[in-house]
Amino acid sequence: SPSPSPSPSPSPSPSLLSFLLPFLLFGCAQVNAPTGGPVDETPPQVLSVSPPSQSTQLRPDEVVWEFDEFIQLKNQSSEMFVSPPLPGNQQPQTKVRGRSLFLEFPEDIDWETDLTYVVHFGAAVVDLHEGNPADGLSWSFSTGKILDTLSIEGVLQESWGGKPVSGVRVLAYASNESIDSIAKGSAPLSQVAVSDKQGRFKVEHLPEGEYRLLAVQDNNRNYAWDAGEPAGLFPDEVQAGDSIQDFIYISATPAPQELPRLAGVESDSLGWLRAQRKGSLDAKWTLYSWSNGEIRASMGHNIKRDSLWAWPAKPMLHDTVVVRWQLGEDSGWDTLKVRNARRLSRGPLPDEKASWPQKSFAQRSRRWEWDRPLGTLHREMWQVTRDSIPLENLDLQADAGGVIWQGAEGPGETWELTVLPGGVEDVFGRTTPDTIRWSWQTRPKEYAGALRIDVVGLKHPGWLVCEALADSVRVEADTSWVWQEMAPGKTSLHWTEDHNGDGQFNDADPAEWQPAEHMRVLTKGIEIRSNWDVEFRVDFSEFH
Repeated sequence: SPSPSPSPSPSPSPSLLSFLLPFLLFGCAQVNAPTGGPVDETPPQVLSVSPPSQSTQLRPDEVVWEFDEFIQLKNQSSEMFVSPPLPGNQQPQTKVRGRSLFLEFPEDIDWETDLTYVVHFGAAVVDLHEGNPADGLSWSFSTGKILDTLSIEGVLQESWGGKPVSGVRVLAYASNESIDSIAKGSAPLSQVAVSDKQGRFKVEHLPEGEYRLLAVQDNNRNYAWDAGEPAGLFPDEVQAGDSIQDFIYISATPAPQELPRLAGVESDSLGWLRAQRKGSLDAKWTLYSWSNGEIRASMGHNIKRDSLWAWPAKPMLHDTVVVRWQLGEDSGWDTLKVRNARRLSRGPLPDEKASWPQKSFAQRSRRWEWDRPLGTLHREMWQVTRDSIPLENLDLQADAGGVIWQGAEGPGETWELTVLPGGVEDVFGRTTPDTIRWSWQTRPKEYAGALRIDVVGLKHPGWLVCEALADSVRVEADTSWVWQEMAPGKTSLHWTEDHNGDGQFNDADPAEWQPAEHMRVLTKGIEIRSNWDVEFRVDFSEFH
C-alpha cells in the first residue's frame, strides 16, 4: 500500500513575522570593528598645507593643514608656540574639523619686515583614537624675500647629576643685544626652540651671525627669564650653523630678593626666645631687649634652620624685642611684641643631646651637643680616662650649645668622660644635677680601608667628594689623593666643578651671564674592605 505523505510543518503566523522582523534586520545591519588587530601606532601624516611651508613675502591670515586621518589637539598651550613671538605676544587661534587643522592669525598683527617666523606644534597634533602625536610638526614662512635656514644645536642637562632636561625653551638673541636687556626680557628674540626628552634642542631658521643662548624653564610662558625660574646659558657667542660641543647646564637661579624679617617672637617661662625668620636667610641679626622705652643689652642667639633662638642675660618675661638686620649694604630695624609660650626648651636644667656612635675612628676632637647655650664649664668636675687611665689638663671649650674637647685619640682605645653634678652651667646659671657619663671605643688600625684616587686630564678646578665620608678635597691640577680610615662598605665619588675658579659652586645667573657649574657622578659602588687599599683613576679627558 502506498506510504503516507509527511505532514507539512506549521508556518509562522503573519503576526509573529511582523514582531520578529525588526530584530532580524537590526542584527544583520549591525557593524562591529574587527578585534585582535594590531594597534595603530602611525602618527597623522600631512597631505597638504596652504600656504605651503617655507613661503616667502607672506603675511598670513590663515593656514590650513589636511591630514590622512581624523585629528585632535592636546596640551596645546604647553606644546605649541610661535618663534619668534608675535608682536605683543599675541597667539593665533586654532580649530579642528575632522581631518583639517585651521590656524588663524589676529587681524591687527604688525608683522616684522624681512623676518622668518616658525610655528611649532610640538606633540599637540594627535590622531583621534590612539593619540599618536605628529611630533616635530612645524610651519615656517618669511615676510621678506629670503627664508633664513641656519640653525644652532646643543644639549641641556641638569647641573646636579647631568640628567637630560626636556621641555625647556632655548631663546636665541642676536649677539649685539646687551646682557642686561636679555636678563630683563626686553631684548628682541631671534628664534626659540624647545628641548626634547634627550635634552636636545635645535634653534632653526636663523640668519647669519652670532647669537647668545639662554635656556629657560618658562613657567609663565612669557618667552623671557624671570628671577627664580630654572635656567642655563652658554657663556660664549655662538655662530649660526654651529653645534655646541659643551652641555648647557640647567639650575636654580636667584629668586627675587625679599628683605629679611622675623615673623613673630615667643617666649617661655625659662626666658627662651624663638623667632621664625622670613625673607632672605643670609641676613645677620642683632637682638636687643626693650624695657621702659629703652634698648637694653643685646642678646646672644643662634640659628637653626628657619628659627632664631635667643636668650637674655637672665631669665625674664619679655614684652618687646628690638631687632636689627643687615644684608650686604642694606640694613633695617624692627620692633616685635613677644607672646608667651608654654615651653620652648627641653627642661629647666641643662641636658646633653645624642652624641656619636660608641665605636668610631680616632678623632682629634669631640663635640658634645647640649639643648641650650652654655655659660660656664667647671673643669674640675670633668674627668676623661683612656684605657682607665685619667688624663690631666683637659682642653675644654664651650660654645653656643656645645662643648668641644681637644684630645689625641689613637686606634683601639677605650675612652670615658665623666661630668660630676654642677659641671655644666647654662647662661641662666642653672647647672646639671646628676653625674653624666659617655664612653666610646676607637676602631683598631686593621679595621680601616683606604681609597686612592688618581686624577688626570683635569680641565677646570673643583672638588672631589667621597660620599661615605661626607668629605671633599680641592683639586686644581692632575694629582693623587688618599682617603684613609674608611669603614668597610660601599661609597660613591662625585666631582663638583669650579669652572670659573672662584672657590664656590655657582648656579646659573642670567643677570650676570654666569653659567651653572655642574656636579658629575664619577662612580658608584666602590667597595671598601678592612686592611685593603682600593685605587681608582679618573680621566677627565674622557668626559664631554
